[in-house]
Amino acid sequence: MAISPSDVRRLRDDERLSFLEEQYEALDLIDAEPRVLFTGAAGTGKTFLALEAARRASLKGQSVRLLCFNRLLGGLLAAQLKELPESRAGTLHKAMLSLAEVEPPEMASPTWWRNELPDLALEALLDTDHQVDVLIIDEAQDLCTPEYLDVMDLMLKGGLAAGRWLMFGDFQRQAIYEVGDGRDVLSARVPSFFQPVLHHNCRNTPRIGQAAAQLTGLGNVYKKFRRPDDGINVEYVKYTSPDEQELKLAQALDLLKKDHYPPEQIVVLSPRAKGAASECANPALRERLKPYEIASAKQTGYTTIHAFKGLDAPAVIVTDIESAEGAEAEALLYVALSRGADRLIVLANDQAMRQMARNLGRGYQ
Repeated sequence: MAISPSDVRRLRDDERLSFLEEQYEALDLIDAEPRVLFTGAAGTGKTFLALEAARRASLKGQSVRLLCFNRLLGGLLAAQLKELPESRAGTLHKAMLSLAEVEPPEMASPTWWRNELPDLALEALLDTDHQVDVLIIDEAQDLCTPEYLDVMDLMLKGGLAAGRWLMFGDFQRQAIYEVGDGRDVLSARVPSFFQPVLHHNCRNTPRIGQAAAQLTGLGNVYKKFRRPDDGINVEYVKYTSPDEQELKLAQALDLLKKDHYPPEQIVVLSPRAKGAASECANPALRERLKPYEIASAKQTGYTTIHAFKGLDAPAVIVTDIESAEGAEAEALLYVALSRGADRLIVLANDQAMRQMARNLGRGYQ
């Protein structure tokens, strides 16, 4: 029976929602646990569980704050919870700016964000009552530092050691900001907390999820894929020059359009702020591509891998891959590849292609 592309997309979204609802059982099992750190690889439903936990707490009449690291993800979380009473969501940094009632200085340094801003937020928290009943942290791998945990401690009634909190993180491959393994830092200040692991991938097709894991040395990180195998492989496309990469990018967009992916369901990701999408010379291609935050319904958004962490899209094109080996390159590649739910196209130079071929050939450990 023939069905329209829009029907296919709707069925796919309904299917993903049903898979995520199965993950909600994890929350039912730990109602008696006041402090829980969920760990899991990309696509295991951590953000959806964080949102569901926030909704449940709000419906019980509890005040809740849901915080994350990434700005784009923070905006999504805030939009999802805006109708719930006593619930606030967004980035930890935005929350600290609000508490301290300050604006970031022009060209603020990483030191200001990591050290000075938390100090200002702590001063504000000591002088006012901003504590909540439940604290929920997504992207915990990026936020479990001593400075940030100090702020969270004062935000929560009872503090981190005795209060009610949930955290969600991927400490194996998505800790791309070089903050170390925050689980040790958290364990040092919290005597005990429950640590379940999420193993089922709800986001990616098996071929995309397996490629992301195998290319970055994670092996059998997923015990099960909820999505069925649709028979479509990840596409690896080699380029030898910026001009050729621009041509390959246009061809990738045309291919996805032919496969009934509208422009707004495609995202172009790059490890560089000035990547192939932002630097393209072809006027027609420039019109098709816009920065992710301002792209219209008929345009394809582009952004950095860092900025898109925590989000996903039906179709993803990854550009500017020049290395696929080494801890930093593998972490970025893993984040980029795991964003694609249904289709994934990777544009890489010759060196990176050879490295990926070796990694794919090494098999699962």
